[in-house]
Amino acid sequence: MKYFKVFPHMNPEELLSVLHSQKEIRAFKDWQIIYSVAVHAGKTASELSVLLGVSKSRIYHPNIHPIFDICKDILRYFL
Repeated sequence: MKYFKVFPHMNPEELLSVLHSQKEIRAFKDWQIIYSVAVHAGKTASELSVLLGVSKSRIYHPNIHPIFDICKDILRYFL
């Protein structure tokens, strides 16, 4: 079972600020996933998908490609 964790490049307050600054709904949802992983450390993808109302695959692969160069290490998972 995989548990998710955000490495401390940004604290939850900074993530929340980025989340609220998003203009596009898709970007907002992607940052919402990252923020949720940060504040709900140790939750599984199944638990997060229920919490956010998205599929497990969306949890595993948020569409952060436009910002990938900036924060490629933010979202990681471990066994």
